[in-house]
Amino acid sequence: MFIPPLPLPSNPNIELRFRAHTVEESLEFGDATAETEEEFTTRYLNTVQIGEVNDSAMWTVQDRRAALYWIWMNTRMKHGHSLSYTCGHCHQLHQHTFDMKDLGGELELLQVPPRIEVSIPVNGKPVEWILKPLDGRSMERLQAMYNRLPMKDSPAYRNELKNVRLVEIVLQTQLKDDPEDFEQAGEKRYSLIKTMEEYTEFAPLVASVRTMQESLRHGLPIVIQDGQPMLYAPPHVCPEKAKEGVRLTTRLYFPFRAIKYLPVSLAGLMANADS
Repeated sequence: MFIPPLPLPSNPNIELRFRAHTVEESLEFGDATAETEEEFTTRYLNTVQIGEVNDSAMWTVQDRRAALYWIWMNTRMKHGHSLSYTCGHCHQLHQHTFDMKDLGGELELLQVPPRIEVSIPVNGKPVEWILKPLDGRSMERLQAMYNRLPMKDSPAYRNELKNVRLVEIVLQTQLKDDPEDFEQAGEKRYSLIKTMEEYTEFAPLVASVRTMQESLRHGLPIVIQDGQPMLYAPPHVCPEKAKEGVRLTTRLYFPFRAIKYLPVSLAGLMANADS
């Protein structure tokens, strides 16, 4: 099965070529879980590349989800998806059924380098920061941290969650003198950021990260919420208001789980064939 080349959304000068996975690879990747999906995503995207492998651990979240979507769209026959929601316009329950292929037209390619530089002080001393989108290594780290969170009714839950969100900010920063080792570099920035004055230094850093996320939009229309990519569905016109000649739309987002786009388990596939 031919899969058209995909320009890497964060760097369209890089053209990615993929092939459909085999039965053997389905055995390898079909048992991915919500707790391991980022690790499996990296391995899967590296496995099904044609030619020299461009390590998907270094791709942005948007690159990785766009690649999974691209392979899935070009190797599946059905692309339907359905969402239920209570409409904010008419307050009735609606069913929004759409074809995932419609989102392909919203895939954006970044025309600038996937990073911005800002100067934000630490303890009153100027520091030059490089801000960049989360990559595959960062997502694997965050997923592991979210997996280790205590139960929500635990007294430690709120503090642990705040720490994970702090790490999410840390992983979107870089210093020009960072160590080469990913973990060491992260620990260095984490320790530095913890010393920042909250309102005059840390708050501007967080605001700059949010600005970076907006200005470097690429790939499919997603937003990251609590470490989880969320995909925006195509806008849905309220059918009740449409009867009145008024066009009011709602745009929903839903979890863009990698496990939905990785190979299915053969057991499930054969069970469906038998039914």
